[in-house]
Amino acid sequence: TAVTHAETFACHATDEGLLKDDSLGPALGLFLGDVCFLSLDTVEIPGAPTLGTSPADECRSALSAAFRSFSGASIEAAVDMILSRLDLDTAIATVFIPALRTLGDDWAEGRVTIGQEHLAVNALRGRLLGLARGWDRGFGPRVLLACPPGEYHDISLVLFGLALRHRGWRVTFLGADTPLETILEVSKEIKPRLTVLYSAQWPERAELAPSLARLSSPPIALAGATGEEVAATTGLRWLSGDPVSEAESLTRELERSNDR
Repeated sequence: TAVTHAETFACHATDEGLLKDDSLGPALGLFLGDVCFLSLDTVEIPGAPTLGTSPADECRSALSAAFRSFSGASIEAAVDMILSRLDLDTAIATVFIPALRTLGDDWAEGRVTIGQEHLAVNALRGRLLGLARGWDRGFGPRVLLACPPGEYHDISLVLFGLALRHRGWRVTFLGADTPLETILEVSKEIKPRLTVLYSAQWPERAELAPSLARLSSPPIALAGATGEEVAATTGLRWLSGDPVSEAESLTRELERSNDR
């Protein structure tokens, strides 16, 4: 089934009031411009939704199929379809994260090639960063996001940043493989409310623990499912949940502290 980007997204933006969401602001406007530009043609989405399943299931199926298509255009079309049917939080929690987890499992089991995995992740990351344009603007609390040295997978951090931006945070994103010295330099310059370091494999970053333990101001948290031991060793906070739940938790915590 061919899906036209502009039609599906414009309907969602009007019906759900996304254009009035100040927390997305300029980034969403620029993204809409990209969608309208791309919609001059229709793009075939492999595994397009079928009747009888939930919208999230349909979207996840379409994205997983697009991941295997060797087509960046199909992946972008699937993302546009997902964002036309689901709000951002739901898309992150029920589609993007599970689909990426399945892709990783399939790569580990040999069901997809390294080429398919790299193309899929890079295409999705690029589309998500299109949504992230302007996410450092505004007047909300600032968060600094980075991956420590040796960590090259930052797409989960991008999703976390989008969830925070959706709640009014200003996001400074340094991305993958960032030296600790650089993180400290930027932190001193911008004075974020919180710095979050993400790694998919914290045990492989264990040699950083002594340096991390000396960091305390501004507050630093570790994110990633494998971060518990390093967090305990360093005395830093561990964000163990998914990007959406952690973004919501941090925002509510900030609101409570501001009310005191």
